[in-house]
Amino acid sequence: IDLIFETADHFKEVINRPIKKVPSLRDVTIANIFFENSTRTKLSFELAQKRLSADVISFSAAQSSVKKGETLIDTVNNILSMKVDMVVMRHSAEVKVCGPKTLIPKYIESLGVTVEPNLRKALEWADVANMLRVQNERL
Repeated sequence: IDLIFETADHFKEVINRPIKKVPSLRDVTIANIFFENSTRTKLSFELAQKRLSADVISFSAAQSSVKKGETLIDTVNNILSMKVDMVVMRHSAEVKVCGPKTLIPKYIESLGVTVEPNLRKALEWADVANMLRVQNERL
């Protein structure tokens, strides 16, 4: 946690100097893939990436083959075939989580997230499962 705060302090200094760039992501190409309109998120991501010296390409579903029926998988595969180094995606996917009630924030459902405490039931509707064994983690 100290490293996160130290890094944040360093970048506060960077954005207040005349040249607001550092070479952290020099020679790295990032593809921003936005399936959902967003002014603040898109611009803040791009600005941060450029300040880290990344080469940035931006994709907007509204101006792409998605409008002609291209699938999410095909779109992402097309972008990955361009040999980008990183992908940042914003998508209005339906988000569901599974876990014991003691570990899931009480307010999460107010954010539009569906909660299922039973793992077997959750896996019935899941396309992707990201799991963490909490008992063996140092949190």
